[in-house]
Amino acid sequence: MNKDGVPFGALVGAAAVLESEAGTTGCGHILEMPQYKDMVASLGKKYEIMNLYFKPFTCCRWAHQPIQACIDLAQEHKFASDEVESVKVHTFDSAAKLSKKIPTTTDEAQYNIAWPVAAAIVCGDVGIEQVWEPALTNKKILDMMQRLTFDVDSKLDSQFPEKRLAQVEIQLKNGQNFQSKIYAAPGEHTDNIDLAWEKKKFMLRTAAILTREQQEKSI
Repeated sequence: MNKDGVPFGALVGAAAVLESEAGTTGCGHILEMPQYKDMVASLGKKYEIMNLYFKPFTCCRWAHQPIQACIDLAQEHKFASDEVESVKVHTFDSAAKLSKKIPTTTDEAQYNIAWPVAAAIVCGDVGIEQVWEPALTNKKILDMMQRLTFDVDSKLDSQFPEKRLAQVEIQLKNGQNFQSKIYAAPGEHTDNIDLAWEKKKFMLRTAAILTREQQEKSI
């Protein structure tokens, strides 16, 4: 996925290792400067990656708040997706501007806000199975997309990018209306993310592509 430039960090790192093994030397590195001594000294002891967030769902981070809100409302009030009349998502401007078109590729499904929210309501989750190409013709998800509206909430928007917040209202066909609390994106490092959380996510997200034996060997 090249949208965020993430692969190039791995590319540069791998290239640096290969250059080093080939005997290439440089004129120094910023991490060799005195003010960064503590960062180097902590290598192998302190892992800064644990100070980042981890995505529980297989899509853009900005869609995670309404996804979790919809899943929680459905579980709390015990309604099925075919009972839903409409869904209104209150969120920040950048999230509301994400694509809402019907996806034709997994890339379009992941960097979308309407598809994953609709998938969460219909399937109760957004994982590999909801964003790979075979899933993109799911009629229930396509229908649910048409029931979604997205509203920019000025209070939520004013807290972006420090916070990424959303709130969801779901109206059922029988007239019942449910409103969620305000959600932050789950998976922040402050959410007690640990190895057990990571293993649980790995087992859940790879279940569609790995056998149980393959999963166990991988962890």
